Amino acid sequence: MLSNHDDSTAIIKNKVGETETGSFAMEAMRRFRAMALLCRQAAVRDPERSWKLLAEAEYWEHLAAAALVH
Repeated sequence: MLSNHDDSTAIIKNKVGETETGSFAMEAMRRFRAMALLCRQAAVRDPERSWKLLAEAEYWEHLAAAALVH
């Protein structure tokens, strides 16, 4: 069994050289932005709740931005 002296800092590179943590962050960002888009689309269809849905879209966009930082 292979071990790393400090597993918390181990980073695996995939075939294109992108770190696995980077690809996870990009996937998380993509999903968060998709949720924001769904909220904005729902806000168009439901004007009475649009304020809440647009606030939720802003929340998802905030998470997307934070995913890229970490």
